[in-house]
Amino acid sequence: MLFVALSCLQGRPMARAFDELAALGAGIQLTPGNFPTAAFRDHVAASGVVTRDRCRDPRAPRSPARREPGALDRPARRGDPAGCAHVERGFLACADVYAADERAVAAVRGAAAWGTVETARIAPGSRDMIDPAMVALRDLGPLGLDGVAQLAAAARPWPIERLHALVDRIGPGEVADELAHTTTLPRLRRLVLGLADATWIDHVRGDLVAAPWWPALVELTVLVREPGPIAAWPGYRDLTAWFAVALAGDDRHPAGWQVAFGPDRAVEISMVGWHPHGTLPRLAQLVRELPDDTRTITLVSSPYRVCHGDDAAYVRDHAGRAIIVA
Repeated sequence: MLFVALSCLQGRPMARAFDELAALGAGIQLTPGNFPTAAFRDHVAASGVVTRDRCRDPRAPRSPARREPGALDRPARRGDPAGCAHVERGFLACADVYAADERAVAAVRGAAAWGTVETARIAPGSRDMIDPAMVALRDLGPLGLDGVAQLAAAARPWPIERLHALVDRIGPGEVADELAHTTTLPRLRRLVLGLADATWIDHVRGDLVAAPWWPALVELTVLVREPGPIAAWPGYRDLTAWFAVALAGDDRHPAGWQVAFGPDRAVEISMVGWHPHGTLPRLAQLVRELPDDTRTITLVSSPYRVCHGDDAAYVRDHAGRAIIVA
């Protein structure tokens, strides 16, 4: 289901923004923010688009409510050709996409609203849905072999800066080989690889470093189910300016604590997704396992955890190492 955030429609007619989102062919949720006018309600009713109305009169009494963390990041509901979305200033900017089959993909192919999408998250079980109309795309994934092949076959370069590719389903060679021969990613700066096994990085690194976009890459992140001893990962820091490792969550996105190895033997640690292992004891364990020659260890805040001095004090007490809070 798509969300129309009416509070983000400053300076833009609500009806026009509604029509552009409706062109995607999915249901639309009218979220709280502005109390819609009667004319807008009539416009919605006349459109025939399935909606879920959560708007309310601001004069009505409000009961305390809590927003569930990560609500906008949840995978799309099965059966919807497109999932939840985030609207900025009346334009569709971020969408979680689920397309069950080619019919669902065809239903939204070429929709004008794709033209403003900067972030597209492909839900588990979905077809790799990539549309030539996504001319503003900056962040995409996770994609399998079919999606990477679509990127490679495009008639024009993509403005994608961050790409998440899955190497965990069909073997380490095919996706890496397709990526290595892709010439349509001139702006790629961050690559995320979902690996079934940590050792697969050794199988794919040879292909990837030969890719035409590799010299401009500044960060490579690998996602694994079990990262193994963290001390084994710094050996890959020569691949890019920053090399990071994190757990793969149930939705295939980064989860738990991410450990990033950077220049001058620097290490940055941040929470990148909800996970049972995202605890302070686990953080202290990771810090203990870092190589002795690590120069600086920095704890970085993220949308999933705001880090404080108390966190650093806990790590110092339980890991016996100094840590900085950025």
